[in-house]
Amino acid sequence: MRLLLISLILISSIKIFAQDIVTINATYSYSEFGDLPHIVFTDNLGEEWDFGLSENNFGDFDFGQDNEYQTNESLVGKMFVITAKEEMTKIYAEDGETEIDVELFSVESIKLKQ
Repeated sequence: MRLLLISLILISSIKIFAQDIVTINATYSYSEFGDLPHIVFTDNLGEEWDFGLSENNFGDFDFGQDNEYQTNESLVGKMFVITAKEEMTKIYAEDGETEIDVELFSVESIKLKQ
């Protein structure tokens, strides 16, 4: 009984940081730099995925990240298969000074859907 109790205490005190990995089919919508950088895709349910604040691996695709976040019109409306990982990222709060931790999805890989 004592061993079971000690085991339960140990298990409950261990924090496991699991990262969610998702694969989504989404259409490139736009990029902009408003209040923050935005690189936005829209999935088939209408949900927007904004990767503007994340550290992304876009491969050879230019979604504006190298061009002041201007929308790449040649990619708008094209469907992509995106593998993204949820991870903790530090960003600045609205005051521009306070750093906060938020969970954001970052692109691990992306390819044009055929």
